[in-house]
Amino acid sequence: MKLIQILVRVFGGFLLLIVFGCASNFATSPASQTHISAIIEPLPSANGISLSYQFDQPVDNFSFQHKARGIRKIAWTVQTPNVELIDDAVRSLSGPLNQIAFSIRPENQWFDGDPGLVVLGNGVVFDMDYILVDENSFSTSIFVNAPEATLISNSLDVALSSEPHEIVNPKGFAYLGDSNLVERNLSTIVAAREFEAPLVSLLDSLLVDITNYYANLLSREITHQPKIFLFIEEDQPLGFKGFVNGNIAAIHLQGKPWLEYNDRALNQLANYIQHEAFHMVGGRLENDVDTRQRSVWLTEGAAEYFSRKLNSEGSIDYSVSIQTLFDRCLALIASQPLTKMELPTEARIPPICGEFLVSIVPLLLDDPESLTSIWSEMLKPGSRHGTKLSVSEFYEVVERRGDKRYEGIAALLLNTPGLARWQKIAEALNDVGVEISVTREQLTTAEGTRLIHKLLAQHCRGPRAFRTEGSVLIMITPDCSGGFHDEARVIEIESHPLANVAAWVEQFTLRCSRNESVRFLLQDGSEISPQCSY
Repeated sequence: MKLIQILVRVFGGFLLLIVFGCASNFATSPASQTHISAIIEPLPSANGISLSYQFDQPVDNFSFQHKARGIRKIAWTVQTPNVELIDDAVRSLSGPLNQIAFSIRPENQWFDGDPGLVVLGNGVVFDMDYILVDENSFSTSIFVNAPEATLISNSLDVALSSEPHEIVNPKGFAYLGDSNLVERNLSTIVAAREFEAPLVSLLDSLLVDITNYYANLLSREITHQPKIFLFIEEDQPLGFKGFVNGNIAAIHLQGKPWLEYNDRALNQLANYIQHEAFHMVGGRLENDVDTRQRSVWLTEGAAEYFSRKLNSEGSIDYSVSIQTLFDRCLALIASQPLTKMELPTEARIPPICGEFLVSIVPLLLDDPESLTSIWSEMLKPGSRHGTKLSVSEFYEVVERRGDKRYEGIAALLLNTPGLARWQKIAEALNDVGVEISVTREQLTTAEGTRLIHKLLAQHCRGPRAFRTEGSVLIMITPDCSGGFHDEARVIEIESHPLANVAAWVEQFTLRCSRNESVRFLLQDGSEISPQCSY
């Protein structure tokens, strides 16, 4: 009997151990993830893609892995009834579903940073990052179903068959479209056959040489071959714009002159590639603290600075005085804080004002190469963000190198409203031996420029620009309301000659504060009086 009791105690305890052990293991094992198959297909009109999420078990909501900063609101359309897309989350209003579908077709080419998707000739370039679903809740496979099309990404270059093709490493941009538009021996993917072959070849060699220069300068390793997606809209006003994601640059040209093999076109494209190639090598701002409004000046300004540095390595002197950079920025933003500027309509401002802000760092530290070493330090894999920079980190590195004034000077330009800040910036730089001056006439003229630009932004949706020729203000304003002409030649504002800026700025400001119209007298004797309400 005692033996039986002993056996019961021993084996009973052992059984309890097994039972509790199994229970413990069962309780801590993770629940199986829902798997999502994302199916990408080109739309019949070749101006976008269809995207279908298919679930291995019904789902009523999910969120995306990457925030899209309004891109989905602009370009994505829900095709499944009773499903809503709000910011970066999807929700079914009729219970769990086995499939949710979207079409992605941007109404216009939105080029403020990464637009998510652009139409490229008979194909599209799309950002795979924005298609990925939250990896903490779901596992995702991405397939492309586009027979006879070509698919190109960082890790792929394939001619697709009738079977869906899985993208194993879905990161960065991918091109999906006509294989005839691809120059496989080059870094360039061309969307228009009209481009001259020498032009394409030259752009390719420029891209390779320039990225190698930046990589050597910043001690970076190029892990993927750089690529250019080059496309054109011939019937648009002359211009160009673009964006970068990782090692891929998309360059969107407007107007027929770009098809010509001429020095002017080559120089402008070369300058643009210099700027965009820096973004490929020089990292990007992406963290939880910095919004694009707060941070874009730093990467855009650095791209301008290092592009100028690249040019100065040659026989031509591309140096620009700090006074010139100061004057350019002042003329653009006047009393507005840089972080309050309207992006993307003010897209040219961050590079210009940012170049001024980054260019004062070597002067404050009295070291011409300090910005190069600072940027290289910020990009080291062991640094706080690796290749993902932050404005705060930049301030900290500059301060650690020996200057505690920089952040305060930058804050005047970035966050402080009013014209008085320009004198404060000049005084702060003069105190450390950097000679800069500012006049009352500069401030008044800059404020007038800002007022006109805001009025145009209020009434004009398309490209807009203005310039002065002597005593005439020429406003080039296509696609406008409010009585604007395609090209208005203004000689008076509010009955004051254009040259008397102080007088009309005062009247202009008063009219706008009352939501009244502003009177413009044109050179041909006619008038326009657009409403002003800001």
